[in-house]
Amino acid sequence: MIPVLDEKRHLLGVIDLYDLLGNTDRRLVQNLMHSPDHVLFGRAALHTVTNHPAWLHQDSLPVVNRNGIFQGALRRSRVTEERPQLLSEVAEHNELISTRAALADIFWLAVGALFVGNASRADRRQRET
Repeated sequence: MIPVLDEKRHLLGVIDLYDLLGNTDRRLVQNLMHSPDHVLFGRAALHTVTNHPAWLHQDSLPVVNRNGIFQGALRRSRVTEERPQLLSEVAEHNELISTRAALADIFWLAVGALFVGNASRADRRQRET
């Protein structure tokens, strides 16, 4: 896949290398290009695209930002290389979030208990007097 861009780096289409090399006439590039079947967004988490159905028949997919500006291409080999590391990073991230949430719960329970405990002591003192 060869991306075709305009002067502002917007993705206009793609040309399959096989089609380009197999074309012996002098046709224009715009006659050979076609819209990409699949486009990835630059802000997509890599672990969300690892099981993308396009990897069954594509070696690389174009990556664009939210404005349609071409950012590069993601290769299938890179995704499969990174997968074990990505899964462990996701697991570590989720564990860190869970730990932080548990610590925050403990903290607020302790703070709440201090306030409730002080309020009940003050109530007892008022009743005694």
